[in-house]
Amino acid sequence: MKNKFKAVVTILIFSLSITACNQGPKLAYVNNFKLFEEFQGTLELDAKHRAESSNRQQALDSIKAEISAMAASDLDEDAAVRMKTLEKRYNLLLQQFNQETVNDQQRYQEQLWTQINQYVFEYGKEQQYDYVFGSAANGSLMYADEAEDITADVIAYINKKYAGK
Repeated sequence: MKNKFKAVVTILIFSLSITACNQGPKLAYVNNFKLFEEFQGTLELDAKHRAESSNRQQALDSIKAEISAMAASDLDEDAAVRMKTLEKRYNLLLQQFNQETVNDQQRYQEQLWTQINQYVFEYGKEQQYDYVFGSAANGSLMYADEAEDITADVIAYINKKYAGK
């Protein structure tokens, strides 16, 4: 009787082990580009960035218009010096604005990815995923079955979280 019991327990343990091994980890992936582009935070920061760029461009346009008006008229020596000063100021502001634009874009992207990563982490935990991979067409994830693509679900989740819901 003891031997039969041991045999049944051994078979049961063996069966459970095989079942556990066959289930494997819960895996999924998201399309990083789509996730970033459709995140509400990205859309809001893009609008903010466009407004800042527009303000910068208006400042440059007003200086350029003043330079053009001066160039179209006969200039005395003082006006020529003033025009050269304006041209230097314009070029300096143009470089400064271009650098600020690049810096802002980098800063915004870092902020957005930090927030997106946190939301995806929370989503993965809530949905009990063992791994959520990101596909970015850079070779890190070369193939995945489309059935494992949870991008749309994650976009809905992160936008809901972003909205404070």
